[in-house]
Amino acid sequence: MAHLLWLTPFPPAAGRSAGAGRMLELIRRLAHRHRVDVLSFVDDEGEAETERALREAGAAGVRLVRRRPDRRPDWLGLRPAAVAEYRDPAMAGALADTLARERSDVLQVEYTPMAMYAPGRGAIRMVWTIHELGTARLRRERARRRGPVRALLAYRGLQMLHFELSHAARFDRVVVIAADEADELRRRGAGVPLDVSPMGADTRALAPVPGVVEEPGLVVFVGFFGHEPNVDAARWLATDVLPRVRAVVPGAHAALVGRDPTPAVEALAAPGAVEVTGFVPDLRPWLARAQAVVVPVREGGGVRGKVVEAWAAGRPVVSTRLGCAGLDARDGENVLLAEDADGLARQIARCLRDATLRRALGARGRETAVARYDWDGIAAAHDAMYAELLDRRGRAA
Repeated sequence: MAHLLWLTPFPPAAGRSAGAGRMLELIRRLAHRHRVDVLSFVDDEGEAETERALREAGAAGVRLVRRRPDRRPDWLGLRPAAVAEYRDPAMAGALADTLARERSDVLQVEYTPMAMYAPGRGAIRMVWTIHELGTARLRRERARRRGPVRALLAYRGLQMLHFELSHAARFDRVVVIAADEADELRRRGAGVPLDVSPMGADTRALAPVPGVVEEPGLVVFVGFFGHEPNVDAARWLATDVLPRVRAVVPGAHAALVGRDPTPAVEALAAPGAVEVTGFVPDLRPWLARAQAVVVPVREGGGVRGKVVEAWAAGRPVVSTRLGCAGLDARDGENVLLAEDADGLARQIARCLRDATLRRALGARGRETAVARYDWDGIAAAHDAMYAELLDRRGRAA
């Protein structure tokens, strides 16, 4: 048994976001074999409920720090703005105090901003999970822009590249969610062992429920709408893609399912065409009723939980290539792919009209999820990584 300390920018929790759910699922499984403590920022008044949920998941110790960012100017210009929002002396003090009081074996650091708190290399074995490679995200955004904004994004990309590479060198292992992001880090010169740990799903909990009847014409997009790429995807689906689908399948309608819809997302609601649900306590009924689960993502990277959960539920998936990047997605087998509004609309319409196609895509997607993306297997890979790190330390000693 090892003593793991997880350092997170927000509490691992179900229903908050795909990344928060990922952390909770791994902690839940690792806690059967190790002592797991959690040190996390919080932004709201829900500390007691958050701590209770983490302890129910198996966390032995939970310490929560109210986030109050230190927004003093960075005169050298080396700190990315997204990182600065998590710079807080209280967290640095809490981590130093926790490490002094508790003999932890591995510090598991989650998300890019939290890497700034890692102590000097050699003090403790350290693993850094990058949920989305900022360098890649800024490069994609820069490619779509022109003029001064493009130049600004080029500068921010260099800031992020410096941060990611310099901090990666402080860790014993770096974990990324998608294989293409691991490849990019290698090309950029990251001299640290890299592991790919994909987004997962509880394939038993999400298993298809016999007897549930599909809702004719229902298209579901699942996302955390506090994330700008999901806002863009929702707008594109509702204003460009869905009208094209309805032109050939008049009964087609979409549900935008997920917490924290922005005013721009809420404004997309239209009776009989688009429903904005907000937070739902259980995703399974929405997946079960959907005749197509669509992932119209054009921006961002990292976590691909929407696809994996739909696969686990045995539902047909229609996606952009970016929406399923890094996954074992095979066009025409376990997913239908398209890049523009016309193509996406055609693929959605195919699903809505063809029950045989829906069943075939759903069955192959379910096979893929069980074989490659079940949380139990992903947690076992983390367990093996920790064992290797600690065995190496023991041999070095």
